[in-house]
Amino acid sequence: HAWGFSQLLFSALLACTSVTRRKFDPEASLDLVDRHQATGLAVVPVMFGRIMDLPDDIRNRHSGRSLRFATASGSRMRPDVVTAFMDQFGDVIYNNYNATEAGMIATATPADLRAAPDTAGTPAEGTEIRIYDEQFGEVPVGEVGRIFVKNSTQFDGYTSGSTKDFHDGFMSSGDLGRIDE
Repeated sequence: HAWGFSQLLFSALLACTSVTRRKFDPEASLDLVDRHQATGLAVVPVMFGRIMDLPDDIRNRHSGRSLRFATASGSRMRPDVVTAFMDQFGDVIYNNYNATEAGMIATATPADLRAAPDTAGTPAEGTEIRIYDEQFGEVPVGEVGRIFVKNSTQFDGYTSGSTKDFHDGFMSSGDLGRIDE
């Protein structure tokens, strides 16, 4: 919810026009992008999938070439969908990995996603990420473990923090992941 609000806030600060729909419709969204020559599209990852699930003839009626970015957050993006979307609409996807409790954790650029379509990207400025096993040992590069984050934007306003695991100043994101080479 904070990520969606920030998208509206950024567009207002940059004096951008925002076009929203009450309910997501993949074809109508592509139509709005073309009709308004939208330069940005902010969605959750499943919406990219629904766009790419449209029949080719319907999807191909829309150029989407005005887009300079298409950003998503909220869940893991499917690598096949990332690649297919960028093949059709250009290298515009930015994958944002964030949490209400930690703010922005990492961002994957279009170049990152071309190299590794399943990446969450590199840590945001001022953010450290560690991958721990169940005993809080750091796992080797390439191995899956629990993601822990340390940054200056950790949020403690709506809970006491007692439901989150902490270790050595790092907070659990609640997700599993790995750091690759």
